[in-house]
Amino acid sequence: MSDRDALPDMIALYEEVATITGRMLTAAQQRDWDELNRLERGCATCIERLSGCADAPRLTGEIRRKKVSLLRRILDNDRETQTLTEPWTGRIAQWTTQTGCRRLDTPAQE
Repeated sequence: MSDRDALPDMIALYEEVATITGRMLTAAQQRDWDELNRLERGCATCIERLSGCADAPRLTGEIRRKKVSLLRRILDNDRETQTLTEPWTGRIAQWTTQTGCRRLDTPAQE
């Protein structure tokens, strides 16, 4: 398969990441943290697969515009998801500090 033949696969992966990040945003809006976590793992898998497309030829024309549009959508979804999750993670950090919780991967102080 030539590099040019791989372009539709690469664009399909970007489309998949855009769809997943949209679903991640919906999960964050609904405070469905289990679903958000599951979707994050799926997104990471797609991004890992995209890293294999790093040697793709320089994009031009409609394919480039499509990729840029998808990247903008991915970044917008990610920004909105982070806006929803950051206050929550901040509250968890504050709660663990206030309650004296320790990290699970560190030994207890005796």
